[in-house]
Amino acid sequence: MKKLILKPQPPFAYKLDIDVFDQPDPAGDTRKRCTITCDFYRGDIEKLQDRGLDLAGALDYYKDDIYSKVRYLISQDAEFESGLDESLALIESKISKYFE
Repeated sequence: MKKLILKPQPPFAYKLDIDVFDQPDPAGDTRKRCTITCDFYRGDIEKLQDRGLDLAGALDYYKDDIYSKVRYLISQDAEFESGLDESLALIESKISKYFE
């Protein structure tokens, strides 16, 4: 299984860019594989709410979205060594106001 590291960039008001790296080899070298983007415009959040999702459901949606993008771009057999929780926390900080 391919182990990957997510490194979220500082979020914008409407999106989060996440750099995806290979797991460091024993020498400590990493290689950036791609950058994915999670969009959370107000319209995106409204679509999730129209589907009946609450904040927890929206975060599950974004988690699945991250996995789907990485599986499509890099490998079907990948897992995240680090960075997923941090990425989801940044997304939550931006979308939670829509679920109050």
